[in-house]
Amino acid sequence: MSAAAPASRAGQVWRRFRADRWALVAAAYLALLVLVALFAPWVTPYDPERQDLLAAFGGPSAEHWLGTDELGRDELSRMLVATRISLLAVAEAMGLAVVIGVPIGLLAGFRGGLPDRLVMRLNDLVFAIPALVLVMLVIAVLGTGLGPSMAALGLVFSTGFIRVARNAVTEIRAETYLAAAKVIGVPTWRLVRRHVLPNALGPIMVQLALQCGVVLTIEASLSFIGLGAQPPDVSWGTLLAMAATSIEGADTWLVVWPGLAITVTVLALNLVGDGLLGALKPGAARPAKTPAPPPATPAPEPPPHVHRPEGEGAAPLVQARGSEGEGAAPLLRVRGLTVTAGAAAIVSDVSFDVEAGEVVGLVGESGCGKSTIALALMGLLDEPRRITAGSVELSGTELVGAPEARWERLRGRDLAMIFQNPQASLNPTMRIGDQIAEPLRLAGHSARAARAEAVALLEKVGVPDPARRARQYPHEFSGGMAQRAMIAMAVAGRPKLLIADEPVTALDVRVREQVLDLLLDLRAEFGMAVLLVTHDLGVVADACDRTIVAYAGELVEQAPAEQLFRSPAHPYTHGLLGARPSALTGRRLPTIPGSVPAPGHWPGGCRFEPRCAHAVAGCSAAAVPTTALSGDHRSRCLRAQESPWL
Repeated sequence: MSAAAPASRAGQVWRRFRADRWALVAAAYLALLVLVALFAPWVTPYDPERQDLLAAFGGPSAEHWLGTDELGRDELSRMLVATRISLLAVAEAMGLAVVIGVPIGLLAGFRGGLPDRLVMRLNDLVFAIPALVLVMLVIAVLGTGLGPSMAALGLVFSTGFIRVARNAVTEIRAETYLAAAKVIGVPTWRLVRRHVLPNALGPIMVQLALQCGVVLTIEASLSFIGLGAQPPDVSWGTLLAMAATSIEGADTWLVVWPGLAITVTVLALNLVGDGLLGALKPGAARPAKTPAPPPATPAPEPPPHVHRPEGEGAAPLVQARGSEGEGAAPLLRVRGLTVTAGAAAIVSDVSFDVEAGEVVGLVGESGCGKSTIALALMGLLDEPRRITAGSVELSGTELVGAPEARWERLRGRDLAMIFQNPQASLNPTMRIGDQIAEPLRLAGHSARAARAEAVALLEKVGVPDPARRARQYPHEFSGGMAQRAMIAMAVAGRPKLLIADEPVTALDVRVREQVLDLLLDLRAEFGMAVLLVTHDLGVVADACDRTIVAYAGELVEQAPAEQLFRSPAHPYTHGLLGARPSALTGRRLPTIPGSVPAPGHWPGGCRFEPRCAHAVAGCSAAAVPTTALSGDHRSRCLRAQESPWL
């Protein structure tokens, strides 16, 4: 019998929380207090307003467990009713603070830029004013009473929730799984509700627990001075004020009970807040015992490579470029694409095509702009990066300057993307099956049909026992299995173009080959084109029909993969090919001297000229244009025709 699956993230937080005994005891006390507040009118032993002057100031007894007040009313009954009023007051203030603060903080952090700055400056202004001053101002306008005072407190404490929610979302916004959700076409409102809010709930819940104690203290203080609960309503602060007026010569127990209730409740709220804070920290608790592994399942055989010899029944995947007629438009057409960050261009004058069903490799060193190009094609550039020139057409539809609504319609259906780190690209709070089913639900599938299709996709990408694995969370998947799940999510909408940004870099050699073959098999089955962003020329040789070489934010060479490996027409491409370990013949591994210049520090002429051993005087004179060689071979080099490096 297999062991139980590891707990969800919520289950892990609960396990860590209950390991803190004091926090658990405090939570149990608060739960009991809530029950008392809910059922107070039905559990009071006496009518809390029934007077018996002959029994005034009676101490604790068998008949009156907490004694009686100055009018002979049962103190226990009044404490139970006061518990209801005090907790309702806290709930009113905190509810208003959460309803106002959390949405504003979420939107400010998610949008960023000018809206974020305006919200935070206004928030700082309100936060700088002492809470009691603002409460007094509201009470002066609206009058005394529990409602106005708690509304004022809610407004004041909403500033804290704005800050906490905004900070949480600012961190989440940089997570890859948020970009992964965008590329499957998740609209903004759903993105915030399903992917941002669940991951921001931790710090919000901690803030809520800690602030409840502060609000309870302030409410008691306001009621004590007559600005809070008004007769006939009573709160713990009201009872404390009544007891204080006759404390000399009277029964001092009347001060003890409400004071003790306030003190213990505030302490319990702080303990719960501290417990939540500890439970939400990674590695806060002792590691759980590793469950027994399920029965061994034979590993699936790697899918056969799609580049099969003719005669094995495999049809050619891609027609020769131009075979559909000279006027046939490519699936993706990029012309003069320029991306800037502030005043510096980080990608400039990038132009290339991707045909339907074609696999194109985009290669280059780190810092050459490969990922920026990929994100620009997906409309996922974050501030301060933005497209300042050029055109990107997908199936004849212009994407540069398109509204977000059009991007949301295209992502997941016409465009999809796979990111480098699969574990970071999956939402840790959602089950794998739900994440794969999400683009299907957005396309109009029913929940049942989407779940069934998600299981079928997991099986298609080679995940064993897909029905069980669909119910698991990302932390239960290995790197290779997580990447397969990411691929399943990306192809769920049957996109026309799949952009794969370093999809196998983080995987070991065997798994890398399996995932690469899987991508090519899915390309053959669905007829989609693939733009494969990589720095691994071995991947290009295995998978790509055509190769684009990027250097310092521009494209320096484009050619069919076989032709590029046989006769590179740019010294940078030749240097990359020579630096492959597989190219060694008993000699030392060659390297390209120097490093890629940073944006804003590019040379005025050929950007590779400072590192090039074959540069001539004209290389630094002016920017080098792209030269068409034979067929689809293009190079941005003055000496491309003579190729002295060969």
